[in-house]
Amino acid sequence: MYDISVPIIVTADTYDPSAVLNDLKLMGAKRVFLAIPFLTHDMTVMESYYKALSDNIGYFQAEGIEVGIWFWSFRLEDKEAKYTLMVTSEGKECHTTTAKYCPLDEGFLNFMEEHMKRLAAMHPDLIMFDDDLAFGFTSMVAPTCFCHLHRAKMGEFLGEATPAAEGLYEKMFSGGSNRYRSAFLYALGESLKSFAKRMRAAVDSVDPSIRVGQCGCITTYDYDGVDSFTLSKIFAGNTKPFLRLIGAPYWDHVRLHGNYLSDVIELERMQRAWYDGSDIEIFSEGDTYPRPRHRVPASHLEIFDAALRADGNMNGILKYAFCYSNRQSYERGYLNAHVRDLPDLEGIEAAFSSLSDSGVRIYETMRKIEDSDYSRDILNADLIRYQFFSRALRFLSHNSIPAAHRGQGCAGIVFGENARAMDLTALEKPLIIDEHAADILTQRGIDVGLVDLGQRFTPTAECYLRTGEQETVTDYRLKPPFASSATPAEGAEILSLWVAADGRRHPASYCYKNASGQSFLVLLMDAFSCADEIYKNYSRQKQIIDFLTENGVSLPAKCSGNPDLYLLCKENDDTLSIGLFNCFADSIDDFSLELDREYATADIHRAEGELFGKFLKIDHLSAFDWCYVTLKR
Repeated sequence: MYDISVPIIVTADTYDPSAVLNDLKLMGAKRVFLAIPFLTHDMTVMESYYKALSDNIGYFQAEGIEVGIWFWSFRLEDKEAKYTLMVTSEGKECHTTTAKYCPLDEGFLNFMEEHMKRLAAMHPDLIMFDDDLAFGFTSMVAPTCFCHLHRAKMGEFLGEATPAAEGLYEKMFSGGSNRYRSAFLYALGESLKSFAKRMRAAVDSVDPSIRVGQCGCITTYDYDGVDSFTLSKIFAGNTKPFLRLIGAPYWDHVRLHGNYLSDVIELERMQRAWYDGSDIEIFSEGDTYPRPRHRVPASHLEIFDAALRADGNMNGILKYAFCYSNRQSYERGYLNAHVRDLPDLEGIEAAFSSLSDSGVRIYETMRKIEDSDYSRDILNADLIRYQFFSRALRFLSHNSIPAAHRGQGCAGIVFGENARAMDLTALEKPLIIDEHAADILTQRGIDVGLVDLGQRFTPTAECYLRTGEQETVTDYRLKPPFASSATPAEGAEILSLWVAADGRRHPASYCYKNASGQSFLVLLMDAFSCADEIYKNYSRQKQIIDFLTENGVSLPAKCSGNPDLYLLCKENDDTLSIGLFNCFADSIDDFSLELDREYATADIHRAEGELFGKFLKIDHLSAFDWCYVTLKR
């Protein structure tokens, strides 16, 4: 069951409950989340929030709409509160537009417990904490929390005095795994788990039937010392857990954390694949912040929704179909697009529902920071907290190569520290790796054709030897060093060369088959820090497809030459369904997909086209539009 939830700011001057109710019914929404601003110690303000919530919970429930309350976790509109502020790795207290308090502070916990009891007394169906329930992105400048309370918690783990703050970050995150890093992750994780237990107990003291959950954040899968799924179960108590994932359509508009629309879709698929169970209600972040459509178009949201319905593993979406800073009548574009597309959204969900992922398997480990080796890296905050953003999925999604997040897939791709925990059964299929993964696999006793890794540098271009194409690195002087002057083994076929600033050339990629018959495409770069243009180009697309083809791999569908045409494929013994999502500003006309075999029929939706043996011709796909095809043998 794929359920639609919609958020609304219940305290907005423009808020009209009857208009909201009409639109919720129009779009087929099951649930509304009533959001309030930052909490404060000003009880006059807080009482106004509580009244707004109380007045509306029963109103929607009486109409058959589930009601959730949604609010910020650690951020208060109250800089004068006498609680312990979070402290960054730079030793700065977190108080910018709002103050950010540490969940180990008893005074803060008492304040939050009383708030939870007030909310529980209103008997909503759900209470959800926002994604500031995290440490890595609380500051947005430097990671937290290095306050005296967390360092004391580290001391408990270490069995020694509270570690000094000065130099602690460098001690933890330089080189390989160490006891201080483990202690830090323990301290962060225990504080979040304790917070969740305290909030659950506060609600239970009033109404144990209320479901409590949280919005996952970028760092609550790893850096924060506990994963979002574990937290969801603690918050839930004896109710069904729920979790909203992280990664939203608006990220494409502002390139938040360097993500494009297809990256966001894959990130959500990746998170969902990290949890095998079905006992947690898991829904996506369909956020169009900051709204209205002058800022984020409805088409981005519709592509996001359609692709994740096709993925088939979500329980629903938190869909921002209302521009809740304005009157309900002001921005109808999101709602109209949803209503227009709803039959097709339900259609793509049905077409993919009984099928399995098909494509190149992305090996991305949820928890890897504790065991990572940062010896070759320049220490910075992004290096640690941005490990959530899989570069492997970017290499595939931008090159129209369908990805799988479960099983072995038709081949595999693993970058960086993910190779440390990867099951070596992945080597049964051809594998795409970067230099960091190559180094780790070599240490694990696998011959990947790498003799040594030299110094890192920033190339000005990459020359592809088979085609003679040269892909430049724009503004290379501003890019971090991401290539290495590495030496491949004898028997490796050099596929491309780096051009260094001094004019010298070094191997940039090679393919290699070892004595055990294991095949590798080795990219001599640190994929985590490489420039976008290194993987967003037609030459890289051709290189990956050629490597797979030459090693006997049949992709379910291939389509070259269209930037950011995102393909999602699922299949069984007699059916292949393909979702085509044009995440680019140009339309695509008269193009073809090469299929892995011949099919008898093709049922094409939202587009016109025709099947010719192993080729599927599509007449037209507009910019930021989508279609889907079901093929039968």
